[in-house]
Amino acid sequence: MSSIRYALTLALLVGCLMPQALQAQIPTAVNTGLPVTPLIGEEACVVTSFSNAGGATGYGPYIVTALDADINITQATFVDVAPVIEQIGFFDASGAGLTDPISGTALTGPPNGLAYLTRYPIGSVDPGNSPLDLEVCGSVAVGAQPGVPLDVFITPGFEFGSTPTGSGGAILNTADRFDSTVTPQLARVEKTNTAPEDERPPGPSNAFSYTYSVDVSELVAIRNLVLVDNLPPEIEWTGAGPTVSAPLGIGCAASILPTPPSGPGVTLEVTCNDLVGTKGSNDLLVTVPVYISDILDEAAIDSQSITN
Repeated sequence: MSSIRYALTLALLVGCLMPQALQAQIPTAVNTGLPVTPLIGEEACVVTSFSNAGGATGYGPYIVTALDADINITQATFVDVAPVIEQIGFFDASGAGLTDPISGTALTGPPNGLAYLTRYPIGSVDPGNSPLDLEVCGSVAVGAQPGVPLDVFITPGFEFGSTPTGSGGAILNTADRFDSTVTPQLARVEKTNTAPEDERPPGPSNAFSYTYSVDVSELVAIRNLVLVDNLPPEIEWTGAGPTVSAPLGIGCAASILPTPPSGPGVTLEVTCNDLVGTKGSNDLLVTVPVYISDILDEAAIDSQSITN
C-alpha cells in the first residue's frame, strides 16, 4: 500500500471513530410509576432512574420533562435533597417553540404544555454506577377531562457533557426520550371482604362482609351515582341491613336488596342523588353481610374458589 493510500485509509478510519468518541457518555433514564390513572387532584409520583450507558464519565446529570398543561408538579426529591425544578416555558399549539437552555436542542411536547428542567444534585455519573433515583410528584388539575390521557415526556442529559467544565458541550439524549401518559379518573371503587385469609366455611353461622369503598376526586360532585354489584350464586345475603355511609352524600341508600331469605346470588344497588369527593378515600362506604351457601361435599375434603 502506498503512503498516499495509507494516509487516506487512516483518515477514513478516524472519521468513522469520531462519532463513537462523541457518544462516550450516554445519559439514559428508566421511569417507574407511569402510565398512571390518578383521581383529579390526587398526587401521583414517578421515579426517574438516571444512568450512564456510555463508556466514560458524564458530568452534570439532568432531565427535561414536558407535561400536559393539566399536570402540576407538586414536589421532587433525590435522597434527602429537594432538587431545583426550573420552568423552561410553554409549548405552542403545535407542541413546538421551546429550546433546552442547556444543550440548545429544540424541544417538542404536548400542545400548550409546559417544559421543566431538573438538575440532579450530583456532579458526575460513571458507567456502571447505581442508577440515580429522582422522584417527581404531580397532580391533575381540576377541570381536566376524565378518561383523556395527558402526555408526559422525560429526556435525560449531561449538562457539562464529557468534561467537568463543559468545554465539549452538553448532551441531551433525545433518542432515549420516555413517552407516557397520566389519565385522570373521576372516581375509583375498591371492593374487599372480611373473611380471614379470604377463606370461610359455608353456612349462616360463618357470615362475613363485603365492603365497597368509592373514592371521588376531591371537591368533584357526581349526580345520580349508581353502584351495582351482582354477587355470585354461591353467596347469600344474611338479611341484616347493609350500612351506607357518605359524609358529603345526599340521598345515599341501598335501592335494590332482596327480602330474606334471599336465595343464592344477590344483586346489590346503592344510589346517591349527589356525592361530593373529600380528601379521604371513603366518600361512599357500603358494607353488606353475607355467607357462603352449602356448596361443599361433606363426605370429602373439599374446597372451592368463588370469584366476585
